[in-house]
Amino acid sequence: CAALRNLAVSNERMIFITTAGGISLVVAAMRAFPVGEQVQSEACRALAILAMNRVNQLSIASAGGILLVVAAMRTFQANEELQCRACCALATLTAYKECPANEELQRRGSFMGYAADQSYHDPSSTAEHSEHSAVYVLINALRSFPSSLGVQSSACWGLASLSFGDSTLKALIESEGALPLVRQAMTSFCDKQLHQYCSQILENVGI
Repeated sequence: CAALRNLAVSNERMIFITTAGGISLVVAAMRAFPVGEQVQSEACRALAILAMNRVNQLSIASAGGILLVVAAMRTFQANEELQCRACCALATLTAYKECPANEELQRRGSFMGYAADQSYHDPSSTAEHSEHSAVYVLINALRSFPSSLGVQSSACWGLASLSFGDSTLKALIESEGALPLVRQAMTSFCDKQLHQYCSQILENVGI
């Protein structure tokens, strides 16, 4: 997983990795070692990087990679590095929405990602609830690592995308207690990018 992540340094190489079956290998490793903490962490980082390409987003979704990222976040809730990498993966997979939080990535191409394949609370839920699972795990990460800039920034990025133009997700983000966590992140860190994500969430939700 780490080797594939290191190779994915350009859009062309990302596409090459996909056509060579690289995404399938990462997903297979996550399935084969569900309690392998380092495997899961490196795989989440690899998917976060690979998902910055729109073709790869579709490949990751169809291979079941998003569900595995969510599962890794649930299994290793105390691992700050893994949570940060997994939040980045979910953030890049929701970066297809044309909101200000995604402008930097959208300059590189048109994004067509997915958030997650399954509800964080209910593993039997259908695909129509896919983005809800991303909301739950991102909020959980915000709550669990209030002093981690990496986790706070990547989780807020994902929530900024998910809260854009979807009234159901906006209501869910608010009802699950994300907004106090977002305000706390703005107070805790003097980071321009994080503040942009947080401001976008508050604007999207109408606060």
